[in-house]
Amino acid sequence: MEEWAAWERTEFTAEEIAALREPEAVLIKGKGLRWLYAEPEQVGKVAALAGFPRSVAGARQGDSLLRMIFNTKRECQDPNLVRLKIFEIASKEAIPPASPEILAEMEKAPKGHFFHVAARLHKFLNPGKPFQPKTDSEFFSAIAVCLEHLETYTPTKEGQVV
Repeated sequence: MEEWAAWERTEFTAEEIAALREPEAVLIKGKGLRWLYAEPEQVGKVAALAGFPRSVAGARQGDSLLRMIFNTKRECQDPNLVRLKIFEIASKEAIPPASPEILAEMEKAPKGHFFHVAARLHKFLNPGKPFQPKTDSEFFSAIAVCLEHLETYTPTKEGQVV
């Protein structure tokens, strides 16, 4: 723990450290993400994915691009802007994720520390293959596949099993 505190003091200002403590207090010590450290670990995985219903996603519940498109369509109030918002969110998702080394280092932070929380949440919310298109056609094809899934998916009784 002291090792992390020393590292923080070399990397961040006192104001930045205080800014990190605030979300920790709200998310972990408050009522926000207490499930993130529930035992067994599977509880956290299920809780993280619960925000994206299997009735919509089926076996693709762990697909982060599909989840983001679903949430964008649901939250966008202006039907004239929804396509632009989907494009924007997909563009952000296509950015290569943090390297596995950085995430592994963040997971070494003490339990409850902002970096540990962020790494654990990232792991739970992104269990599938990352969205990393190599070409424009892969980028737009992935969006089209997700949209088609959302428009045509019919849940089955077997698909509801967690």
